[in-house]
Amino acid sequence: MPKIERVCETCGKHFMAYPSKVKIAGFARFCCRTCIRPGPYHSFEERFWAKVDKSAGPDGCWIWLAACRKKHYGEIIRDGKIQSASRVAYELLVGPIPEGLLLRHVVCNNPPCVNPAHLLPGTYQDNADDCTKADRHRRGEQNHTQRKFTAEQVRDIRARCADGMSQKALAKELGVRPPTIGMIVRRKNYRWVS
Repeated sequence: MPKIERVCETCGKHFMAYPSKVKIAGFARFCCRTCIRPGPYHSFEERFWAKVDKSAGPDGCWIWLAACRKKHYGEIIRDGKIQSASRVAYELLVGPIPEGLLLRHVVCNNPPCVNPAHLLPGTYQDNADDCTKADRHRRGEQNHTQRKFTAEQVRDIRARCADGMSQKALAKELGVRPPTIGMIVRRKNYRWVS
């Protein structure tokens, strides 16, 4: 079936549509999705920056106000794909991020911040070093998801094994497997406990 020419009700642009769509109310009235829901934002950049609070000025944190993923990092759909808001901001104002690098928050350590002045490309190792230097990583008793013993219990386990108690007997008493006790005694686990 041949298409017929229509005129967009929003922008006046001529476009082609199937006659069957013209018969259905609401179809074939607009040339594109932007014209279906006209708003103040027509470009991706305008839509992006409308979701950023820049009230702190050029040196302050520019806070992402829209959707966030885990750990409060902003995200936005660009070209049909979910992308990091900080990466998009950096690419819009500075340029492309070199292949294989990620963006690190080197100034503020604030996940929703998208100010390119606070972001610096780097490797995963650079990011891990920043995390360690700023003491942002969880370990030991702070890491509640993996902790079985407190620091005091670990010291007690090491002392009792040093006094001659078998790891197998201690494991049975504490309700864990013997390799768990062995890893604690050999300082493979709970290295941070002195």
